[in-house]
Amino acid sequence: MLLVAQRSGSYAGAGVVSASYIVVNGAVAPFWGRCVDRLGPARVLLALAVTGPGAFALLVGLVLGDAPISALAVVAGLGGAGQAPVTSTLRSLWAHVVADPSHSRPPTRCSR
Repeated sequence: MLLVAQRSGSYAGAGVVSASYIVVNGAVAPFWGRCVDRLGPARVLLALAVTGPGAFALLVGLVLGDAPISALAVVAGLGGAGQAPVTSTLRSLWAHVVADPSHSRPPTRCSR
């Protein structure tokens, strides 16, 4: 966000780019969760390990090339769509890692 604001001179434009990432990420997260359930985490995480960082590399290149905010917002949205659901994937695999059913939930700061 700060790079976009610095290069474009507009915090509002940087906010639009950031919002594009967040909105698209929230919209596609259930889709990626279903894909993890159907295809397994390895396939989905490997595919997203390429698309998400690739979109961010393209975003940085476009920012440094002084692309318009609309183009940055589209590419930031692609980056949001390519964000891997790592936390939910780890939670779904937790029961398989721990053999004792009493430990089937991940520990929290409040648990003893």
